[in-house]
Amino acid sequence: MISGDSVLVTWNEPDDQGSAITEYKVYIRQADGVTYALDLPSCDGRIANVINTRSCLVPIKTLRAAPFSLPWGSGVFVKIEAMNTYGISSTSLEGNGAIILTKPDSPMGLTEVVASKTATSITLIWQEG
Repeated sequence: MISGDSVLVTWNEPDDQGSAITEYKVYIRQADGVTYALDLPSCDGRIANVINTRSCLVPIKTLRAAPFSLPWGSGVFVKIEAMNTYGISSTSLEGNGAIILTKPDSPMGLTEVVASKTATSITLIWQEG
């Protein structure tokens, strides 16, 4: 789910088999459609809040940059592993609930080309973002 300039990643609580979950690993699929990577700055599954809420926010800027390099319009696919005193769970099936549809920035340096002005039109130029 998109939440502002981030993707909210959430997952259901797994059966802990009688031992509390101590960590989650959140893997996000890269642009190649095959490889998954961890995003520890945004989804550090060792942090109590991530463990307790089973959620984390990943900035869209992070998803658009390496190692993920997801282009505009991409789905965000995630797999999760849970850990407790018994070990590491099997990796979950991949989930996808968000499409990166970032809004463009406003044009900057908007300037009228006065020499091109007519009675019915104007020409504008701006800086590339």
